[in-house]
Amino acid sequence: MRPPLSHRPRGARFPFLTFALVLAVLAVVATVAPPAGATSAPPSTLALVGEAPNVVTSESGLTLQVSVRSPLAASQLGIDVTLFSKAQYLDTFRQTLSGDTAGLGVMSGTGGALPLSAFERQASGGVFSIRLPVSAPDLPGSTGKAPKRGAVLQVTCAPGGCAGVYPLQVSLTNLDEGITLDTFTTYLVLAPPSETSGTSRLRFAWVMPLGSQPAVTARGTGAPSATELSEVSQLASVFGPGSIVPINLELVPQFVEGLTLARRTGADALALSSLQNLVSSSTVETIPGTFSAVNVAALTDSGLSGDVATQLAQGRRVLTSELHVAGRVAEFAANAPMGDRTLALLAAEGINAVVLPPEAVTAATPDEQVYAALSPFLVSHSGVEAVASDAGLEADLTGLTGPGGSVLRANQLLANLAELYFQVPNARKGVVLLPPTTWRPTLSFLQTVAGGLAFNPLVQASTLSSLFASVPPGASSPDPGVLRTRALAPGQVPAAGLLPGGQIRQAEQRLSAVSSSMPSATAVLQRLTDSVLMAETARLPQDSRNAYLGAVSRVLRRIGGLISLPFGHTITLTSLNAKVPISILSRASVPVMVELAVTSPDLGFGRQRIWHVRLLPRTNIVTLDLSARTSGDFPLDLDVLSADGAYVLTSGRMTIRSTAISGVAVGISVGALAFLVLWWSRSILKRRRQRRQAAADGTVTGQEGGGTGGLRRWSRPTPAGGTGAQ
Repeated sequence: MRPPLSHRPRGARFPFLTFALVLAVLAVVATVAPPAGATSAPPSTLALVGEAPNVVTSESGLTLQVSVRSPLAASQLGIDVTLFSKAQYLDTFRQTLSGDTAGLGVMSGTGGALPLSAFERQASGGVFSIRLPVSAPDLPGSTGKAPKRGAVLQVTCAPGGCAGVYPLQVSLTNLDEGITLDTFTTYLVLAPPSETSGTSRLRFAWVMPLGSQPAVTARGTGAPSATELSEVSQLASVFGPGSIVPINLELVPQFVEGLTLARRTGADALALSSLQNLVSSSTVETIPGTFSAVNVAALTDSGLSGDVATQLAQGRRVLTSELHVAGRVAEFAANAPMGDRTLALLAAEGINAVVLPPEAVTAATPDEQVYAALSPFLVSHSGVEAVASDAGLEADLTGLTGPGGSVLRANQLLANLAELYFQVPNARKGVVLLPPTTWRPTLSFLQTVAGGLAFNPLVQASTLSSLFASVPPGASSPDPGVLRTRALAPGQVPAAGLLPGGQIRQAEQRLSAVSSSMPSATAVLQRLTDSVLMAETARLPQDSRNAYLGAVSRVLRRIGGLISLPFGHTITLTSLNAKVPISILSRASVPVMVELAVTSPDLGFGRQRIWHVRLLPRTNIVTLDLSARTSGDFPLDLDVLSADGAYVLTSGRMTIRSTAISGVAVGISVGALAFLVLWWSRSILKRRRQRRQAAADGTVTGQEGGGTGGLRRWSRPTPAGGTGAQ
């Protein structure tokens, strides 16, 4: 029997309604959540993989190579190219790097998105060529045959005023929906020969840091990073022998030392060979720096100013011995700001030209900013010439201005250099780019920049020495005297950047002790010197710093462990003054110079006495002159010190047993015997006199009185038997 309707479950009352609700919920879930195991479609991307030429000097224009990646069918995709009016000022140019074209007018372009089929597809899938002829009043030549369904970039300008940098925006479009899927901004650098010939090109000195990562371990072995090994190969392939583009190599010598120590493996040996070829190229100028990647200002502020010279000397030694680079170079690249005191230390080492980071120099006025980075200057009160790395160029490297691949970054860098040229086209000018030590280039980036500089009519790649020689201080300014001399920015190294000066000085003192004791162990001393200098590397973790500094203490303990002193031995002396041989065993492979300190108040060494000893790799005999005051057992303490007397290497204790009788003891004994003989003699003589006296008197001395013990008079019997009183 069916239950009444009022007693049925609610869902059972309306079964159809419940079923409909379930279907609706499932439909919503199906539309919101993807099926199990399904993944969202990858985004559509557009990337620049090639641009030529980097400077357009004729109406043949330029060609872009773009890579398209999209889950959509090719028939659904199109490319839109838009040319904007030129960026007159640096600020305007910099805003366009991130795609911001506000304030710029649209000149020409494709007039809308053209389907991918309008462009030539390369053999490698997904890469298309976009040919863009350029038409401008001052450009020679002709646009040639117009590209299929393409466009000629029309530059609206007055004759004599067309040269400049024009932002060129390229977009990937969904043709069906009319939306932009991805976009990037590159540049049309226009340089009609009639406007640029006869002008002074911008000298560009690119300083390439190499080897900042630690490559020498605390154990003295080589361990170059795989990243920097690859970077050597890339630099050698682009800027090695045969290249026509100069480059400046800021080579950290510890990296070379690490390669030398680790060249037993194939990759390290190949990298060392590639590096040797690179520095031998006539277009590569090597800038020796400090042995490790240190902040020279941090050394000074940490009380280690003397180590600046040591770091430079060690760095030059490595580069000279391993790469045959000139031992003394006048240029120096600083990766951190420095004060006047640090600059004076560098000047004392023969450095007269310095590259500084942008923040290391006092800010220029708004009117001077255009010219401030375009020529060297004299540092106030120093006589040292300096140049500040360009902050805008650094931003192009690190990608602070927007998204983009390495080829796009390279073309933006080249466009930035062109923009700098156009700021003062008729003045002598030069700019330097010193990338952060953490920046790592890609092969495509290096190739694109090198190709863009090879035959550039606006920019001339230069070595540092050539830039300093050809661009006088303040030359870019209309009033050269204004920027001829500039001051360094004030400020100190923050506490986090300081080094543990006391700990490092202690390690240096111990290194001096090792050096004084084992002067012939050059390999060991070299390794320990490297270790202490590596401990001064900037931004080094404290545990790594401790490991480098602890290497010297470990060697000192090892030297002490190789020297054995007699301990617990007993030597018997039969004479109070004797020459005692002390045997010292050295298991070191080289002679060890030490001080032997001997202490024993009972053996004539009330104060410590020092012997300078040269321990050969064998049992060494050291003869000590000992003088005991009396017989007995006396301790003899022995300490072996480093040759400078600063550190105890090992210690020992012996017992000296003296069985000899001293002259004083003999004299006392003889005197005592003489006294006894005299006393005995006098006693004997006295008793004899008393006996003779008693015999003469016929009495015997006794106790006076009448008892048994009193004096008695006695008489001897007479011969006749009678008695008589006596």
